[in-house]
Amino acid sequence: MNTGMYAIASALQSRFQAQDSIARNIAHSTAIGYRREIPAFYGFGTALFEAQSTSDNEPATASGVQFLQPTHNWEPGDTWRTEAPLDFQIQGEGFFAIGTPEGEFLTRDGHFQRQQDGALVTADGKPVLGNSGGIKLPEKGEVTLRADGTLEVDNAVFDKLRIVVPSSYDDLAAASGSSFRHTGSEAPKVLAAPKVSQGSLERSNTNIMSEMVTMIENSRATEMASKAMQVVDQGFSDAIRAFSS
Repeated sequence: MNTGMYAIASALQSRFQAQDSIARNIAHSTAIGYRREIPAFYGFGTALFEAQSTSDNEPATASGVQFLQPTHNWEPGDTWRTEAPLDFQIQGEGFFAIGTPEGEFLTRDGHFQRQQDGALVTADGKPVLGNSGGIKLPEKGEVTLRADGTLEVDNAVFDKLRIVVPSSYDDLAAASGSSFRHTGSEAPKVLAAPKVSQGSLERSNTNIMSEMVTMIENSRATEMASKAMQVVDQGFSDAIRAFSS
Protein backbone atom coordinates (compact mmCIF):
# COMPACT_ATOMS: atom_id res chain seq x y z
CA MET A 1 0.00 0.00 0.00
CA ASN A 2 1.16 3.52 -0.78
CA THR A 3 0.39 5.36 2.46
CA GLY A 4 0.45 8.79 0.82
CA MET A 5 -2.14 7.80 -1.76
CA TYR A 6 -4.30 6.19 0.95
CA ALA A 7 -4.25 9.36 3.08
CA ILE A 8 -5.13 11.58 0.12
CA ALA A 9 -7.91 9.25 -1.06
CA SER A 10 -9.50 9.17 2.40
CA ALA A 11 -9.34 12.98 2.62
CA LEU A 12 -10.93 13.30 -0.81
CA GLN A 13 -13.74 10.91 0.05
CA SER A 14 -14.41 12.75 3.34
CA ARG A 15 -14.63 16.07 1.53
CA PHE A 16 -17.17 14.65 -0.93
CA GLN A 17 -19.28 13.46 2.01
CA ALA A 18 -19.01 16.86 3.69
CA GLN A 19 -20.18 18.52 0.47
CA ASP A 20 -23.34 16.38 0.59
CA SER A 21 -23.99 17.52 4.17
CA ILE A 22 -23.50 21.20 3.29
CA ALA A 23 -25.75 20.79 0.24
CA ARG A 24 -28.52 19.41 2.47
CA ASN A 25 -28.25 22.48 4.70
CA ILE A 26 -28.58 24.79 1.72
CA ALA A 27 -31.49 22.80 0.28
CA HIS A 28 -33.33 23.01 3.64
CA SER A 29 -32.48 26.63 4.45
CA THR A 30 -36.17 27.53 4.12
CA ALA A 31 -37.56 24.34 5.71
CA ILE A 32 -39.56 25.02 8.87
CA GLY A 33 -37.85 23.71 12.00
CA TYR A 34 -34.80 22.35 10.17
CA ARG A 35 -31.63 21.82 12.23
CA ARG A 36 -28.33 22.54 10.49
CA GLU A 37 -25.93 19.61 10.03
CA ILE A 38 -22.37 20.15 11.26
CA PRO A 39 -19.82 18.19 9.20
CA ALA A 40 -17.00 16.68 11.28
CA PHE A 41 -13.75 14.92 10.42
CA TYR A 42 -11.41 12.60 12.30
CA GLY A 43 -7.76 12.31 11.39
CA PHE A 44 -6.42 8.85 12.19
CA GLY A 45 -3.04 7.17 12.25
CA THR A 46 -1.94 3.56 12.48
CA ALA A 47 -4.26 2.58 15.35
CA LEU A 48 -7.47 2.81 13.33
CA PHE A 49 -5.85 1.21 10.29
CA GLU A 50 -4.62 -1.71 12.40
CA ALA A 51 -8.17 -2.29 13.63
CA GLN A 52 -9.55 -2.30 10.07
CA SER A 53 -6.70 -4.18 8.34
CA THR A 54 -7.45 -7.68 7.10
CA SER A 55 -3.87 -8.54 6.22
CA ASP A 56 -1.48 -10.09 8.75
CA ASN A 57 1.54 -9.48 6.56
CA GLU A 58 0.98 -5.87 5.57
CA PRO A 59 2.50 -3.29 7.93
CA ALA A 60 -0.09 -0.92 9.42
CA THR A 61 1.49 2.42 8.59
CA ALA A 62 -1.45 4.17 6.90
CA SER A 63 -3.08 7.36 8.08
CA GLY A 64 -5.91 9.42 6.71
CA VAL A 65 -9.18 11.25 7.33
CA GLN A 66 -12.57 9.83 8.25
CA PHE A 67 -15.89 11.67 7.84
CA LEU A 68 -17.93 11.34 11.01
CA GLN A 69 -21.71 11.14 11.28
CA PRO A 70 -22.82 14.80 11.21
CA THR A 71 -24.07 16.32 14.43
CA HIS A 72 -26.74 19.02 14.46
CA ASN A 73 -26.98 22.57 15.67
CA TRP A 74 -29.87 22.52 18.15
CA GLU A 75 -30.15 26.29 18.53
CA PRO A 76 -33.67 27.55 17.71
CA GLY A 77 -34.37 29.32 14.45
CA ASP A 78 -36.02 32.71 14.07
CA THR A 79 -39.75 33.18 14.61
CA TRP A 80 -42.02 33.68 11.60
CA ARG A 81 -45.41 35.15 12.42
CA THR A 82 -48.05 33.68 10.10
CA GLU A 83 -51.26 34.23 12.12
CA ALA A 84 -52.50 30.89 10.75
CA PRO A 85 -54.53 29.09 13.46
CA LEU A 86 -52.85 25.72 12.84
CA ASP A 87 -49.27 27.01 12.81
CA PHE A 88 -47.66 26.18 16.14
CA GLN A 89 -44.23 26.99 17.51
CA ILE A 90 -42.50 25.45 20.50
CA GLN A 91 -40.78 28.01 22.69
CA GLY A 92 -37.72 26.48 24.35
CA GLU A 93 -37.05 22.76 24.42
CA GLY A 94 -39.20 19.99 23.02
CA PHE A 95 -40.40 18.41 19.77
CA PHE A 96 -43.81 17.69 18.28
CA ALA A 97 -44.46 13.95 18.05
CA ILE A 98 -45.51 12.69 14.60
CA GLY A 99 -46.86 9.27 13.68
CA THR A 100 -45.21 7.45 10.76
CA PRO A 101 -45.15 3.85 9.45
CA GLU A 102 -41.64 3.66 10.94
CA GLY A 103 -42.76 4.76 14.39
CA GLU A 104 -42.81 8.07 16.19
CA PHE A 105 -40.76 10.88 14.66
CA LEU A 106 -39.87 14.16 16.33
CA THR A 107 -39.95 17.56 14.64
CA ARG A 108 -39.95 21.30 15.30
CA ASP A 109 -42.05 21.89 12.20
CA GLY A 110 -45.44 22.96 13.51
CA HIS A 111 -47.10 23.76 10.16
CA PHE A 112 -50.22 21.59 10.54
CA GLN A 113 -53.49 21.10 8.69
CA ARG A 114 -56.96 19.80 9.55
CA GLN A 115 -58.27 17.20 7.16
CA GLN A 116 -61.93 16.84 6.22
CA ASP A 117 -62.45 14.22 8.94
CA GLY A 118 -60.87 16.54 11.54
CA ALA A 119 -57.52 14.74 11.77
CA LEU A 120 -54.61 17.07 12.56
CA VAL A 121 -51.74 16.26 10.21
CA THR A 122 -48.42 17.61 8.99
CA ALA A 123 -48.02 19.25 5.59
CA ASP A 124 -47.25 15.82 4.08
CA GLY A 125 -50.19 14.11 5.75
CA LYS A 126 -48.60 12.43 8.78
CA PRO A 127 -50.77 12.40 11.94
CA VAL A 128 -49.86 14.79 14.74
CA LEU A 129 -49.85 12.90 18.03
CA GLY A 130 -51.64 13.87 21.21
CA ASN A 131 -52.17 12.23 24.60
CA SER A 132 -53.71 9.08 23.14
CA GLY A 133 -52.54 8.82 19.55
CA GLY A 134 -53.46 10.83 16.48
CA ILE A 135 -55.32 14.07 17.24
CA LYS A 136 -58.87 14.18 15.91
CA LEU A 137 -60.62 17.54 16.02
CA PRO A 138 -64.19 18.40 15.01
CA GLU A 139 -64.50 18.97 11.29
CA LYS A 140 -65.45 22.60 11.89
CA GLY A 141 -64.92 25.18 14.58
CA GLU A 142 -62.33 27.71 15.70
CA VAL A 143 -59.14 26.09 16.97
CA THR A 144 -57.29 27.80 19.79
CA LEU A 145 -54.13 26.68 21.53
CA ARG A 146 -53.22 27.15 25.15
CA ALA A 147 -49.59 27.85 26.03
CA ASP A 148 -49.23 24.32 27.46
CA GLY A 149 -50.24 22.68 24.16
CA THR A 150 -53.89 22.07 25.00
CA LEU A 151 -56.14 22.28 21.94
CA GLU A 152 -59.63 23.78 22.11
CA VAL A 153 -62.33 24.01 19.46
CA ASP A 154 -65.00 26.63 20.08
CA ASN A 155 -63.73 26.86 23.70
CA ALA A 156 -64.14 23.12 24.32
CA VAL A 157 -61.01 21.11 25.21
CA PHE A 158 -60.34 18.21 22.81
CA ASP A 159 -56.75 17.07 23.19
CA LYS A 160 -53.21 18.14 24.04
CA LEU A 161 -50.20 18.10 21.75
CA ARG A 162 -47.66 15.42 22.62
CA ILE A 163 -44.46 17.42 23.09
CA VAL A 164 -41.41 15.41 24.09
CA VAL A 165 -37.70 15.71 24.78
CA PRO A 166 -35.15 12.98 23.99
CA SER A 167 -33.11 11.34 26.72
CA SER A 168 -30.09 12.70 24.83
CA TYR A 169 -29.79 14.73 21.64
CA ASP A 170 -27.16 12.19 20.58
CA ASP A 171 -30.06 9.72 20.26
CA LEU A 172 -31.67 11.70 17.43
CA ALA A 173 -30.91 10.68 13.85
CA ALA A 174 -32.06 12.73 10.87
CA ALA A 175 -35.04 11.09 9.15
CA SER A 176 -36.40 13.36 6.42
CA GLY A 177 -36.73 17.10 6.11
CA SER A 178 -37.04 18.52 9.61
CA SER A 179 -37.91 15.19 11.25
CA PHE A 180 -35.78 13.03 13.52
CA ARG A 181 -35.90 9.39 14.53
CA HIS A 182 -35.18 8.52 18.15
CA THR A 183 -32.57 5.76 18.36
CA GLY A 184 -31.88 5.58 22.10
CA SER A 185 -32.94 2.79 24.43
CA GLU A 186 -34.74 5.22 26.71
CA ALA A 187 -37.96 6.60 25.20
CA PRO A 188 -38.45 10.37 24.86
CA LYS A 189 -40.17 11.98 27.84
CA VAL A 190 -43.34 14.03 27.59
CA LEU A 191 -42.79 17.60 28.74
CA ALA A 192 -44.97 18.32 31.74
CA ALA A 193 -45.12 22.06 31.08
CA PRO A 194 -44.25 22.87 27.46
CA LYS A 195 -44.59 26.36 26.03
CA VAL A 196 -46.27 26.60 22.66
CA SER A 197 -47.52 29.58 20.69
CA GLN A 198 -50.18 29.76 17.98
CA GLY A 199 -49.91 31.59 14.68
CA SER A 200 -46.15 31.35 14.29
CA LEU A 201 -43.50 28.95 13.02
CA GLU A 202 -39.81 28.39 13.66
CA ARG A 203 -37.56 28.96 10.68
CA SER A 204 -34.56 26.79 9.79
CA ASN A 205 -31.48 27.68 11.84
CA THR A 206 -29.35 27.48 8.69
CA ASN A 207 -27.69 30.69 7.53
CA ILE A 208 -27.55 30.45 3.74
CA MET A 209 -24.62 32.86 3.38
CA SER A 210 -22.58 31.01 6.00
CA GLU A 211 -23.29 27.71 4.25
CA MET A 212 -22.17 29.11 0.91
CA VAL A 213 -18.86 30.19 2.47
CA THR A 214 -18.45 26.73 4.02
CA MET A 215 -19.18 25.08 0.67
CA ILE A 216 -16.53 27.21 -1.06
CA GLU A 217 -13.95 26.35 1.63
CA ASN A 218 -14.78 22.65 1.35
CA SER A 219 -14.59 22.81 -2.46
CA ARG A 220 -11.11 24.31 -2.22
CA ALA A 221 -9.99 21.59 0.17
CA THR A 222 -11.40 18.99 -2.24
CA GLU A 223 -9.51 20.58 -5.12
CA MET A 224 -6.27 20.55 -3.12
CA ALA A 225 -6.69 16.85 -2.30
CA SER A 226 -7.41 16.10 -5.94
CA LYS A 227 -4.28 17.94 -7.09
CA ALA A 228 -2.20 16.14 -4.46
CA MET A 229 -3.46 12.82 -5.79
CA GLN A 230 -2.48 13.84 -9.32
CA VAL A 231 1.04 14.70 -8.10
CA VAL A 232 1.43 11.33 -6.35
CA ASP A 233 0.08 9.52 -9.40
CA GLN A 234 2.52 11.39 -11.64
CA GLY A 235 5.32 10.38 -9.29
CA PHE A 236 4.36 6.73 -9.70
CA SER A 237 4.35 7.11 -13.48
CA ASP A 238 7.77 8.77 -13.48
CA ALA A 239 9.21 6.06 -11.21
CA ILE A 240 7.85 3.27 -13.41
CA ARG A 241 9.31 4.87 -16.52
CA ALA A 242 12.68 5.33 -14.78
CA PHE A 243 12.85 1.69 -13.70
CA SER A 244 11.71 0.51 -17.13
CA SER A 245 14.35 2.43 -19.08
